[in-house]
Order: sequence, then structure tokens, then C-alpha cells
Amino acid sequence: MCRLHDVKYIHSSIKDVRCTHACVISLFCSKLINFSQKDTIHEQAINKPAKPGANLSVYQCHENLTLAIRSAQAIGCNVVNIGPEDLYEGKEHLVLGLMWQVIRVSSRSTLIRV
Repeated sequence: MCRLHDVKYIHSSIKDVRCTHACVISLFCSKLINFSQKDTIHEQAINKPAKPGANLSVYQCHENLTLAIRSAQAIGCNVVNIGPEDLYEGKEHLVLGLMWQVIRVSSRSTLIRV
């Protein structure tokens, strides 16, 4: 179950970054996976823009997306035939499918803890 302060945390961690849609997806995926399973992705491994308002390069976005996909697979998501280029291109059904699975894993782990 996602509480309001949890959503605010995820939003606050990426709100100061102003970049392209693919950059936001790559950062959001990493933050969401870290939120669902603590310390899955080390914070220093995530590429972030050097300055506020700057964009990540294509290679850095792909690195973040690859890291997010592998981490999602590690926490139990089914990621067959999803590559960083699919998420980079913004294929909605794949992006939403991956996000849904991460949220499902998060809610299951929350239920188990209770």
C-alpha cells in the first residue's frame, strides 16, 4: 500500500532533476525499485545530471535503465524481452507493465511484514 508520504519521497528525489522523458523514466524506475525493496540499487550507482537543468547522455540513460531492469528481475519481476531501448523509446505497455510488477512486489512484501 503506497502512502502519501511515500509518493512525496519518490517525487522529491526526482523533482529537482529537469531532463528528458527517458531520463525521468530511468531515474523513476530506480527510485521506485529502491523504495519497494530497500538498498536494491546503490544510490551512487544511479547516474544523475551533473547540474540542475542538465540532461543525461543517451549512454547514461541506458545504463540507468539496464540497472533498473536487472534490479527489477532480482526482486522477482518477470522481465522477458524488455530492454533498455524499449523503455528509452517510451513504449507505454512495457513501462507500465514493469512499474506494475514493481508495485506488486512492494505490496506483497508489505503484506508479508505485517
